[in-house]
Amino acid sequence: VCAARGPCRRMRCLIPRSMVSRARFCHCSPFTRETRLQLGVLLGSNTLLQLGTGAIIPCLPAYSVSIGLTEAHVGVIIAVPAFARACLNLPAGRIADVIGRRRPWAFGALLDGLGCIGTAVATGLPSMVGARLVMGSGSPLAGAGAA
Repeated sequence: VCAARGPCRRMRCLIPRSMVSRARFCHCSPFTRETRLQLGVLLGSNTLLQLGTGAIIPCLPAYSVSIGLTEAHVGVIIAVPAFARACLNLPAGRIADVIGRRRPWAFGALLDGLGCIGTAVATGLPSMVGARLVMGSGSPLAGAGAA
């Protein structure tokens, strides 16, 4: 019997009511108010990070013409963050395991944001590739911190 709602819906509550502290939610449920708030913050921030990474792709061909880039350059610019992510996913996960989740998540979000700003102000291929590399190196850290 769950202290909050009577019989537990998950059928795992074997702890008597007298031994369970008074809680708003079922004591065996992993989704407390605090957990749902944390999950909402993580989902919202990761949505914004991924939106910043992917939103440029439809605009990139027109933007590249204005700064003198070719279609091949556009392909490189699109592929660079994926390459950086592929190279840094495992090290970012290890870093998050060793030092915790918050700092890599915050640093990854910062790098991702700086990469987005760098992409917006890039004037040529080297600056665009550099900005996209920074963006691609921030994503694994933010992802590992959010996991």
